[in-house]
Amino acid sequence: MRQQHKFFYQKENSKKFRLFYKWVSPYLRNLRPQRRAIQGAENPSPFFIIGCGRSGTTLLRRQLYASPDIYIPPESYMLGPMYYSFLRNSTMAWNELVDVVMSKLIFHEEFYTFEVNDRLPELISTLHQLPQSKQNFSSMLDTTYVWLAKQKGKEITAWGDKTPLNTLYLHELRDTFPNARFIHLLRDGRDVVRSYTKNNMKTFENSCDRWASSLRLVEKFSAKYPDSVLELKYENLVNSNDDELEKLCQFIGIDHSTQFWKNPNYDPQELGDIKYHAHHANALSQDLNSNSIGKGKENWSIKEIKNENLQQEFTKYLAKFGYD
Repeated sequence: MRQQHKFFYQKENSKKFRLFYKWVSPYLRNLRPQRRAIQGAENPSPFFIIGCGRSGTTLLRRQLYASPDIYIPPESYMLGPMYYSFLRNSTMAWNELVDVVMSKLIFHEEFYTFEVNDRLPELISTLHQLPQSKQNFSSMLDTTYVWLAKQKGKEITAWGDKTPLNTLYLHELRDTFPNARFIHLLRDGRDVVRSYTKNNMKTFENSCDRWASSLRLVEKFSAKYPDSVLELKYENLVNSNDDELEKLCQFIGIDHSTQFWKNPNYDPQELGDIKYHAHHANALSQDLNSNSIGKGKENWSIKEIKNENLQQEFTKYLAKFGYD
């Protein structure tokens, strides 16, 4: 562009060209494709259960799902990639943008656990028909979760997500939903490591790194947005279940007067992923008891962590959260 300007300056009267360019430039700007916004005028208030895996997220989902007002799907995995796909392609026509962004979720290898594959054309059609005011990423996700809830027979006032991987995308989620609530479910790192390795899901070192990394990310996010994050310990959830759930419901704005979690009136098979993954089914089948608390301390030695920096970070977080 600069070379073109230089050419015109050399060949034409520079004063006339400047006047012409000043006149035409606003029209040229209007020809540029407009980027669609991440947020819209409406501001949904979902909640996200975050933190390291094997910290009780499936148990918490089971209890919250008992509310007729709440829907939490199986783990989604792709909210972060969907956010960046929307940003990269936000100048597309709306229908094309919907298809591109939603393909990240729909074609993920775990999407079958949502059990809605035969009804996807209805969802995509619903998204295509969103009015201009709702053609943004926030409304795309909100419409999707509300639609998913209806497939389970739920007319909800709140939806949530309990994918531990979302801990990598906390700022992106808040950018999408400024009023979102984040529930940091925390568990003794030694018990988390034991659970990972016992289920052959990760190596010892990787399990330690996953726990420490999750806490580091949540710590930084909480420092910036303290009013958006509620810390909830797995141990307290087990030992003082009613008190912790009432506190959580107040935080996300859900009525808890009936203590709905005590009388779940739904088939656990509705949760979807427990049919296909043993580690989810195992977590779901466990009653609330303290038997699983503290087992990670048995035969534990911090020196087993070979990476010195990780060893120090793991020790720091054990002490900070009262697990030393």
